[in-house]
Amino acid sequence: MVILGSKGHAKEILNVFSYNEEDSHLHFFDNVSKSKEPMVFQKYPVLRSNEELRRYFKQKDNRFVLGVGNPKVREFLTILAESLGGQLNSVISQNAIIGKHETKIEAGVNIMHGVIINNSVSIGKACLINANVSIHHDCLIGDFSEISPAATITGRVQIGTHCSIGTGATILPDVVIGNNVIVGAGAVVTKSVESNVKIAGVPAKPI
Repeated sequence: MVILGSKGHAKEILNVFSYNEEDSHLHFFDNVSKSKEPMVFQKYPVLRSNEELRRYFKQKDNRFVLGVGNPKVREFLTILAESLGGQLNSVISQNAIIGKHETKIEAGVNIMHGVIINNSVSIGKACLINANVSIHHDCLIGDFSEISPAATITGRVQIGTHCSIGTGATILPDVVIGNNVIVGAGAVVTKSVESNVKIAGVPAKPI
């Protein structure tokens, strides 16, 4: 298994694997960092080029997970790794609470420690649901969206693709958020939001 990325969020993904006792054969992939260290934490090898990643997928294990947070970068790396023969996988913390009824989670989703996902929730491809997020009933979250730590998504909310919901933000019931929307940290979203907008504040307004 390869974690795409070796900094920041990738280290938190490693924490989930370690917590789940699934970290024994992990590799990282990082072809952009200036660091040339061959290992993460002096234990996990780092692949430094697309060709190294291609060989790893072909010869050892074609599974990968996303270890970055930005929605556009998550999509870019997914396309890259799949073109090199990789298969996108999810990583889900064992201490996340996930509803068992009408809950749909697509491939490549990161679900971190302390997450609560209720029944009748649909989470799109390669989303990041960060630590201590709560997602309530009948919600829909589009592909590649990022829900930052401690955000609250209340009932019947729809969030489009490539959105970024800030740390501690609250989305109130029945709100519909378009695509490519950025919601600031701590915002309280009380009304629906068109695509390609940045909002912040209490109540949240365009900025």
